[in-house]
Amino acid sequence: MYKIEVKIDGQFINNFSNGSIYDLVFLDLEFWPDYLQVQGKAVQKIYGYTITRLLKTSKQQYIKMVLQYLLC
Repeated sequence: MYKIEVKIDGQFINNFSNGSIYDLVFLDLEFWPDYLQVQGKAVQKIYGYTITRLLKTSKQQYIKMVLQYLLC
């Protein structure tokens, strides 16, 4: 599994909703077909996701990216 977490300073504008910018969470799911052949069968593929949100206490953008193999 590969994981990275990043916090970025900056100015942010809410163009998505009338609510608080700190209530927004963006989730991106990804699947890549990366199969390993074992006895003629595909047994793994890569799965990944990214979560992005703004932290209310520090006013930073928080990004978490994770990639891992899943057994089929």
